[in-house]
Amino acid sequence: MSDMAERPQVFASRFWGFNPCTHPAVTFGKAGNRDRLITQSQPGDLILFVGTQGWPTSPDEQGRLLGLVEFGRIPTDTRNLIARDAMFQHELEGGSYRWPKALPMLRAWKFRSPPMLRDVLSEQLPMYATVGAVLLSAEDRRAVLAIPRIEAPVRETKFLSRLKAGQDALQQGPTRGPSPTEWTATTTRNLGESSYTYALRFGNRDIWKVGFAADPKARRNQINCHVPTEVLHEEWTLWRTHRWSSEKGAYAMEQRLLSLLEKSRTSGERISCNETEISRAWQSAVLYSDCDDS
Repeated sequence: MSDMAERPQVFASRFWGFNPCTHPAVTFGKAGNRDRLITQSQPGDLILFVGTQGWPTSPDEQGRLLGLVEFGRIPTDTRNLIARDAMFQHELEGGSYRWPKALPMLRAWKFRSPPMLRDVLSEQLPMYATVGAVLLSAEDRRAVLAIPRIEAPVRETKFLSRLKAGQDALQQGPTRGPSPTEWTATTTRNLGESSYTYALRFGNRDIWKVGFAADPKARRNQINCHVPTEVLHEEWTLWRTHRWSSEKGAYAMEQRLLSLLEKSRTSGERISCNETEISRAWQSAVLYSDCDDS
């Protein structure tokens, strides 16, 4: 792989669907297919989710480009990222995970209007894209990155936070990081554990970022790691938080906020509006989302 290759590289693979909030993992049937992607990629590279042509992919997503994911290059098992009770029946086989090997999602973007593969890529994906990931050509890479998209929330867990911290450490090193090593751990994911909807403010400016996390302060600190505060002398601060008894409630409020402030959105989950506008939206989102906190 040439050091002069365009970055980020974009790989592609077929999946049954795309939902980073409930399934924050890039899954594989065999460790070898997962590890091949690690070997071929570098920190910051992306994988394109392509809907399969048949069941269990929903008919309106079959054969379409569904979203992009920045993945962590740390091998793990699917059970460490997706709880069994969050899996669909077709994802289990004999009581075990059908696609047991995984890489964590770090960030995700969904396409505003998912296009058909044949309308974007120069040719159909090879058979290997069904079990592994294939590197797109420079032409197809540019076509995919030009598709309008919005950032999608990736479910935060303590385990994912640890993986993201490790990925950030790798990205701060040389372009070619050390060879990945197998690291496994066990964790449980409880959809009923408490979580927070949060809003960050950048300095004293009318720029905001909303999201949800189990630990808003830790999330703020993580985001500020990518801000050159020594140059700007500004950073993200916690403006407001609202605690929910479950991640479901926190996510519902975040989505309601983004919907109410849709016309003021700039990039991803960032919003440009005055404090009065976001305060009104915040109060409305709390009331509207309360029924979902169950």
